[in-house]
Amino acid sequence: MKKIKCQNPICESTFHFNNKKNPNATKVRCPKCKGVQPLLAAVKEEEEEVDWLRSAPPKPVSSPVIQQEEKFVVQPEKLEAKEDFFMVKPTPVALSKRPVKKNRSQPETTQLGWIFIHDEHTATQTFELRKGINRIGRHSKSTKRDVNIAIQTMDTMMSRHHCDIEVRWNTRKNNYEYALSDYSSNGTFINARDRMARSEERLLRDNDTIQIGRTKVVLRLPSPNANVRDIENAVRESDYLKTIIT
Repeated sequence: MKKIKCQNPICESTFHFNNKKNPNATKVRCPKCKGVQPLLAAVKEEEEEVDWLRSAPPKPVSSPVIQQEEKFVVQPEKLEAKEDFFMVKPTPVALSKRPVKKNRSQPETTQLGWIFIHDEHTATQTFELRKGINRIGRHSKSTKRDVNIAIQTMDTMMSRHHCDIEVRWNTRKNNYEYALSDYSSNGTFINARDRMARSEERLLRDNDTIQIGRTKVVLRLPSPNANVRDIENAVRESDYLKTIIT
């Protein structure tokens, strides 16, 4: 079998001719353009085209070994669960149209008020009030430990536990209130006027003067425009109320 190229410059097609079947042929016809051309001038041995196949095979070149990565196989059950998760639509939440109420809870404050000793016969002393019950009395070796405001005084008319001032939050009024209760035998007076009954409770106001035995103390509440030192100086410069003798 010989491979022949058509000599017609317009065709130049390639076809095969069986030279073993027609060994004496001198001409050949192109099956495409039907042109006749000499066989010897146009014939090219097919064997020449495949000479490279008869040559010795090249030595194999070792290719670098590529490590195959491990494939992650997704389990069908897990995949379906993941798809179901993303397919779930969130339930809409209806927003409340009610007006927001103001927070009426008690404020977090470190100072709730003070009582200042303001008496002609007793040295000036300052005591800070705490939330809850503040027990007030005369300081001595026999004063109970729960009396957190123990006044240094020579006033024997003052009991070792004379009275209480309770600091409590009033939710309805949205403020702190200061309730005074008397537990003495010699009496407690407010603003040099009336004497409290034993176990009676009175609500105090800022700058009220309380007579405990014969010693007078002044209640002062915190002010945004003054610190405790300014308030103490204002109490010292104020006039003394009269002392009620019992």
